[in-house]
Amino acid sequence: MDPLDIIKNLPEEVEEKPSRFKKIFLIIVSILILLLFLTYLLTNSNILYRIIGLSESSTIKDNVISINETNFAVFQGSTYQELIEYYNQNKEKEFKVCLSGIIDEGNYMINEVYKTEIISQTYTEVVSNPCPKDTIIDLHSHPYRSCLASDQDLKNLENNNIGQPWLIMAIMCEKQRFNFYI
Repeated sequence: MDPLDIIKNLPEEVEEKPSRFKKIFLIIVSILILLLFLTYLLTNSNILYRIIGLSESSTIKDNVISINETNFAVFQGSTYQELIEYYNQNKEKEFKVCLSGIIDEGNYMINEVYKTEIISQTYTEVVSNPCPKDTIIDLHSHPYRSCLASDQDLKNLENNNIGQPWLIMAIMCEKQRFNFYI
């Protein structure tokens, strides 16, 4: 018998439809993989920290940024551009500046960026001399999109508020993103 005849006489393949069990199994496995991925995202403190920080922070538009629901920080003149230039010079490490100006009906009108003496700075920390008494916003940077204050940041703000109750703290975590603490 010729091998070609054997091949010709073989029954045609019938497409098998996936069984109901197979469909249910694939759905369950897909859901479990999705749950594992979500669990990783939500329990990884670094990712969760960034998500919360981004949701709490605000972006600047036309030199105005929201401090809270009713108050704003307004960069006057070239103060915002000066801050951006300093930010660009210090992308690899944290920095601190003191923003001076006036507080008008709860809005912080910034007319000067004062660069206080930096004692030491790393990617995640800056140690500097304190801001002058006329400072209205004590601003320091954080690594990219890490917009939440550390415990030390909050302690520093509390200590500074003893002598300067009007002083607020700002964290700059991107060129256009800030988080304010009152």
